[in-house]
Amino acid sequence: MFLLISCTNRTSGDQEITENQDKKSITDSIKNEPAVLNSEEELFTKTQLPLQMNKKTDKKNKPEVKKEVLQNQNELPKPKTEDVESEKNEIKKPSVEITKAPAEEPLNLHRDWNRLLKIYVSTDGKVNYFGLKKEKQSIEKYLKLLSENSPASNWTKQESMAFWINLYNAFTIDLILEKYPINSIMELEKGNVWKSKSIRIGGISFTLDKIEKEILLGAFKDPRVHFAVVCAASSCPPLLNEAWTKENIDNKLEEQTLKFINNSLFNSLSSKSIEISKIFEWYSSDFGNVINFLNKYAKISIDSKAKIKYKAYDWGLNKQ
Repeated sequence: MFLLISCTNRTSGDQEITENQDKKSITDSIKNEPAVLNSEEELFTKTQLPLQMNKKTDKKNKPEVKKEVLQNQNELPKPKTEDVESEKNEIKKPSVEITKAPAEEPLNLHRDWNRLLKIYVSTDGKVNYFGLKKEKQSIEKYLKLLSENSPASNWTKQESMAFWINLYNAFTIDLILEKYPINSIMELEKGNVWKSKSIRIGGISFTLDKIEKEILLGAFKDPRVHFAVVCAASSCPPLLNEAWTKENIDNKLEEQTLKFINNSLFNSLSSKSIEISKIFEWYSSDFGNVINFLNKYAKISIDSKAKIKYKAYDWGLNKQ
């Protein structure tokens, strides 16, 4: 015995569902399908769309001021007299005068070094090593500060030069104090302290020789540096009794060079013959024609064919 059931309605229902699903999938695929760009102009328009939308959005976000509002502004209620007086009282100037904050110290990084130089170095460059020995910790703290604050790319030339000159001089003094009392820097490292001792700046090791030749002379190419850095010797150019800074470096380089060249302790000058510091012999390539260089600063005119001699160099400590 068989039971027959009509499937006509089920088939048509299924067919309708299938058709609806097909239509939906087709519609979805159309929505997800990337737009076909028919021309270069349309391509440009499409790729610039986010920018255009932002511009439109900005315009839409701006509140519109209706003419009617502007016209009715005169109709707004006026404030009462007592309210105006109250506002006037609120904006009265304070009875206590406000003073500006003091300007930042110009020395910044070299403030402590400047303090030590002012106290322990005379105007003629002689150093009180005995007194500085008690301040050795302060010098080491200063050197550590320099080590952690090496010149950045946005520093000026003057700021960078001041940094390296101060570093050279402070490091030299610190090396002397490690063994002080001594009679000469030549007693350190068998006379080779300039190449054997180093300090790390920005993670890189620098000897005194490297600071002088590769940085101060190699990078800046300024021979006046020879009268700014000191080797702690009596025949060495005097140590400036203040820190070098970006504010004073241009004037002080000229001043120190002028003083050294015209100081008879270091150079004996006349128009026909000169007896000058060994520095001019050791670093002759930095000065070029030495007589031409001297004539830029000498108080007398030296003949171009003047006889040149060099003074004996006194390596005794430049102490007070």
